[in-house]
Amino acid sequence: MTKRNRYTPEFKSQIVLEIFKEEKSLSELASHHGIHVNQLRQWRKSALEQLPQLFT
Repeated sequence: MTKRNRYTPEFKSQIVLEIFKEEKSLSELASHHGIHVNQLRQWRKSALEQLPQLFT
């Protein structure tokens, strides 16, 4: 049984910014950081959903 990884909000935001830059594909970022692609998709979706709230 493997231990679940816990990522800091700072790390997640750094990765999401890399996703938004679109310099690398999701699979490239996932393999580079050792995170599953679906996890990156989930973080991106969460960031996009919460982004409008920043400007209220």
